[in-house]
Amino acid sequence: MFLQGGCCYHLSLSLLFLVLACSFYPRPLFANATELLYDVVSYGAKGDGRTDDTDAFLKAWEAACSAHTPDDLQKQTPVLYVPKGKTFLLQRLQFNGPCTSSSIHVQISGTLMAPKSLESWKAGCQDEWIGFERVNNLKIDGGGRIYGNGPIWWDSENFRRMLKLHACDNLQLHHLEFVDSPKNHLSIGGSKGADISNLHMIAPGESPNTDGINLAGVSDIHVYDSNIGTGDDCFALNGGCSRINITNVYCGPGHGISIGSLGKDGLTETVEEIYISNCTLNGTQNGVRIKTWPGGRGHAKKITFHDIVMLDSYNPIIIDQDYCNGKAKCNPGSTAVEIRDITYSDIRGTSRLPSAVSLNCSTVGDGCKNIVMDNIHLETTGKDFDGKLVYATCINAQGTARDVVPPVKCLSSHEPLVF
Repeated sequence: MFLQGGCCYHLSLSLLFLVLACSFYPRPLFANATELLYDVVSYGAKGDGRTDDTDAFLKAWEAACSAHTPDDLQKQTPVLYVPKGKTFLLQRLQFNGPCTSSSIHVQISGTLMAPKSLESWKAGCQDEWIGFERVNNLKIDGGGRIYGNGPIWWDSENFRRMLKLHACDNLQLHHLEFVDSPKNHLSIGGSKGADISNLHMIAPGESPNTDGINLAGVSDIHVYDSNIGTGDDCFALNGGCSRINITNVYCGPGHGISIGSLGKDGLTETVEEIYISNCTLNGTQNGVRIKTWPGGRGHAKKITFHDIVMLDSYNPIIIDQDYCNGKAKCNPGSTAVEIRDITYSDIRGTSRLPSAVSLNCSTVGDGCKNIVMDNIHLETTGKDFDGKLVYATCINAQGTARDVVPPVKCLSSHEPLVF
């Protein structure tokens, strides 16, 4: 072969150089018949909890998001893989789409850790630590942990959301642990369609602004089988939310489940078709709450709270149509966010305060209309007001009540007929 002008020799050298060159560029692994794996370690991540692995994650995302699968592998989904047993120190991460593939999977099996000091934060005034935007058909799971190093932020005013997803339709989010977020643990906005389950969110009850799940401008969202204990709302459903289903969630500590606040600074905001069921609220500042600002416009309607257990909650059922965020006085305003078609059914448990039900509806306009209460039984725990019976307060609310303790006298009583 060497007698032919050395052609074979030169060909072998060219092939050798090609093999060596290719070895320096990470290539996706075949996780299974339907997935291509992009391991962040293959892109330079150390996972030792000390080295900044931000660039490696961004490189792995760029490769996965822009992946072109061969014709015979069109059904394979790119997977950004974060391996188990490693801790990845990360600055701000922004994962943008749209991606080449019709779907993409982020498997977090290890631990993602935020910077350990305010001084080491390099992202300036950015409002979130990890963000996804315009990534449709995104699946995030893996059983790993997202640790926000929240205590270093809680005494400052520069809070950061931990994980924010915007304009991510048809989201799947499962089996993750969120710990000590600087601000909201999970924020989802401007999106349609999400299936969310088996999330565990942990932060001290006194940690400020650490909402569990914060939703705004979203529709067709199902959250279930999760445990949320933080220092603020377990759920905050803000303007633009519709067709939200929350089922089998344990909440506490925290501020409970909140619709709103809506209508601040005269805004027009709407929330509708919300169904919250089979939930337990333990030691929360509020139970189930609807709050709107005076002077706002829009509506909160077609909202159902069903099969809810209250354990030592301070304010189990509350509507506040004159919400002022703790201020003693608010400008009364000439308008109010409409509140109507609200149903409370099969709610039971204990109230830390005697005032177990508070319907504080605005005297502007019609107040709260078509409030339905059915099969509600609340009593005091006796911890702070030993011997006092629970009671309900009611201003400008209209509706019906059946088998409700404490009695809500401003609502019409519809007792069952006895033959």
